[in-house]
Amino acid sequence: MLIIVPGAHDGGMARRPGPPPRLHSVPGHAQLDTTPTPKTRRAEPPGWLSVPQRAVWDRVTAELAGIHGEAFRADTDVITAYVTAVDAMATASRELTRHGVLVAGRDGGMVRNPAAIVHSQYAALVDRLASSLGLTPDARSRMRRSTDTEAARSGEMSLAEFFVNGPS
Repeated sequence: MLIIVPGAHDGGMARRPGPPPRLHSVPGHAQLDTTPTPKTRRAEPPGWLSVPQRAVWDRVTAELAGIHGEAFRADTDVITAYVTAVDAMATASRELTRHGVLVAGRDGGMVRNPAAIVHSQYAALVDRLASSLGLTPDARSRMRRSTDTEAARSGEMSLAEFFVNGPS
């Protein structure tokens, strides 16, 4: 579809591409899989990760492979951000364990340990990144609900539903 724009340089009219046509599914037919899948499969860790960060990378990519079948290269930056945030949170946690939540301030009084602020900020970041990767219970339940909804729309039933309800 083209949209005519008045006032262009070619005699007053120019053509500009319009929005793409909307696709609709046909009831009773299989649903289109609209989940984009990156072309390049395997995510590779950056070479500069420390040993503890690499351990987190290996653990997380193994989980992602279990959930999605693979940790995609397109997710490398998000996985790397997650890994470094987990490491920074662990470092702040060790500092809190070593020195406590309250430390001596400049004037000798007790103040909140700055590591507590760092820990809190990185814990929130880890939670957001884990959710975006599908690593939290809430994210997994949303994915499961989405899959159940798609199956219901397409008329599929789970094996448990088959045994409880019988064939339809």
